[in-house]
Amino acid sequence: MRRVLLVGILLLLFAFELSLASDIPKKYKRWVNDEVRYIITKEERKAFLALKTDAEREAFIRDFWKRRDPTPKTEWNEYKEEYYRRLEYVNRYFREEGKKGWLTDRGKVYIIYGPPDNIYEEGVGTPNHRIIWTYNNLNSSTFKGTYQLVFTRNNLGNYVLLTQGLPLTPEAAFANLARISFISDVTKSPVESKKIPLKKPPREVVPAAEEKLLKLLLTKGNIPNSLGFKVWLYYFPGSDGASYLPIAFSIEPKKLTLSRGGKNKLSSRLSLFGMVLSPDLKKVFHSFLIPFEVHLNKKELDSNREFILFTGFPLKPGNYTLAFGLREVSSEHSAGFRIPLLVPDFSSPTLWTSSLLLAREVVREKEPRPVVNYLYRKMIIGPLAISLDPRARFIEGKDEKFLLFYHIYGYGVDEKGKPSFTITYSISRGGKLVRLFPPADIAFDTVLQPIPIDGLGEGDYTLNVAISDNIRKHTAKRSVSFHIIK
Repeated sequence: MRRVLLVGILLLLFAFELSLASDIPKKYKRWVNDEVRYIITKEERKAFLALKTDAEREAFIRDFWKRRDPTPKTEWNEYKEEYYRRLEYVNRYFREEGKKGWLTDRGKVYIIYGPPDNIYEEGVGTPNHRIIWTYNNLNSSTFKGTYQLVFTRNNLGNYVLLTQGLPLTPEAAFANLARISFISDVTKSPVESKKIPLKKPPREVVPAAEEKLLKLLLTKGNIPNSLGFKVWLYYFPGSDGASYLPIAFSIEPKKLTLSRGGKNKLSSRLSLFGMVLSPDLKKVFHSFLIPFEVHLNKKELDSNREFILFTGFPLKPGNYTLAFGLREVSSEHSAGFRIPLLVPDFSSPTLWTSSLLLAREVVREKEPRPVVNYLYRKMIIGPLAISLDPRARFIEGKDEKFLLFYHIYGYGVDEKGKPSFTITYSISRGGKLVRLFPPADIAFDTVLQPIPIDGLGEGDYTLNVAISDNIRKHTAKRSVSFHIIK
């Protein structure tokens, strides 16, 4: 009898929730049932379904994302941006027969925990094919540390999660905010009038040493450079009206305090940190803290070739100040700069280009990589992995060409919506023309142009780019330096 009564109560509750949901406009149903299904708690969902007006629902959604903002003092909500990036990613790459990507096991894990730190496969091309995802530094109610998830194919050809024990809950997603950025306290309830229980994520405080160095950067402008630290900034179009700022930085290996690691390598632990602020330093728009390790063998150390890494983040057009620092954990050596930023507006009607990149290789990857708060040995721009030396140095007799990569904006289009450009490239040295290339006619705004440099001797050169917009009859000229070394 009790069991029948319990089932009846559950059915009544379910019917009540359905009746609440039936009165909600489609876009709000889609938001609560699809968009945030894996990260909205039962209490939040119940509270949302009980709201009566669209104004209340809009306020709820604003507070829902504000509650999950890891840096609430900035305009950028890293969690929201990352969440929708994950949603778009899984729908593009994890779609399976009869299922959208977000409904698959891999999609659900990716949405909740983000991209795995390592992926490898076993038994490729066989019925025993398995994909293994490894996550480091996980934080959940049942597990902390490194965790491996195994996916295998079922009879329908879909990948199913074999590993048990890792929570796939809204609370797990909330607890792993720390994998996106360092976290501020979160105390507000998603609905002002109702206290909805949701455990706070662990507070990942900026370490005292980095905090002290940041204050020094903001008051003094620079930190004495004891690491051979150099920085290069670039600008490219982003999404949703923002620009994308790839950043390259280098370290001199011989200035590191190295300890012996595995596989006959020497290593050092470092942290990259910084903030993007208003020019008066009163408002913070973006902040980051990225711990990493450098591993070098004896040959790499003896050559003392600068160790180069890349990161990046989106930023709306405007004037800013970048406070950018590096600290070696073991030695307390550090370096830092305060740099003015003028982020271009790529929707401007004035003909111009993004930064000009001189690359050795440009590869389109199968899956785009996350960039914010990540470091790579290559520059990542969308699906492209770009190998380049930010010092633009090429070796005489070895490098026969480089690839010029850039984006054109502020141009006109024809009746079919296509642009039309005539572009002329030339190389000069000391103000004198040494090589002129025939004009090239193109009908696209993203350019990847091989530039031959064989036969050029050791020295400093300038690549000149002259762009003519054949629709609006506008012109623009850009140039970038490069160096031929022995």
